[in-house]
Amino acid sequence: LLVAEKTGADKNQRFVQDFKTLADVLIQEVIKHDVGCEFPELRDHIGGEESNEFSNGLGETVVVQVCATQGDTAALLCRVLENNRAAAELLA
Repeated sequence: LLVAEKTGADKNQRFVQDFKTLADVLIQEVIKHDVGCEFPELRDHIGGEESNEFSNGLGETVVVQVCATQGDTAALLCRVLENNRAAAELLA
């Protein structure tokens, strides 16, 4: 659940397989969030290398993002991590 294979347009065509990690995506989203808070006029124009969508073992696609509160972010990550609350809270 912490690593996902990139497919389609997200995949780098130079590689047979291309992966992203939840840590990479979470760091990217924290930076986007913090820059967006500092420069609100840029918030909707900040991109990142990785898609912020992850699929869990239940087939549910979750859009990883920094939420309004640490608890909300932990709850979102809990969905990615199939209800592993301890790991989700540490990451949040």
